[in-house]
Amino acid sequence: MKKQIVLLLSSLTVSSALFTTPLAYSHDRGHSREWSDNNSYDVRYDRENTNRDREDINHERDAAHREFDAMMRDVDEENREIDRWQSSQRYNHQAVAEEANRKRDALNRKRDRINRERDRMNRYYDEQNRALDRRN
Repeated sequence: MKKQIVLLLSSLTVSSALFTTPLAYSHDRGHSREWSDNNSYDVRYDRENTNRDREDINHERDAAHREFDAMMRDVDEENREIDRWQSSQRYNHQAVAEEANRKRDALNRKRDRINRERDRMNRYYDEQNRALDRRN
């Protein structure tokens, strides 16, 4: 009987050691209440900063898009001016059409240049947003 009690007590000691050991080291793994509270504050602060940075980036991006839209409206207006000029000509239709086509080609090159610049700007802001995503 004494042997059984000794075995039972020793097994309880071993099992209690197994259960308390993880609790003793839980602070090292970041499970303590104090660490958790500080960490959640830091995470929340980092998220707020990231969200603020993202809003700033998106605000800049929207402003740049408005500028590009204004440039495209100007190009469209120039194109309409060419159309009005061409339709107002009463003679020498072949020469007028060639001149109008040259002007439209120049406008199309300008439009392509604006679109390439817009694409470059979008890639830049996309990279900025990806950098913010990686920061979290």
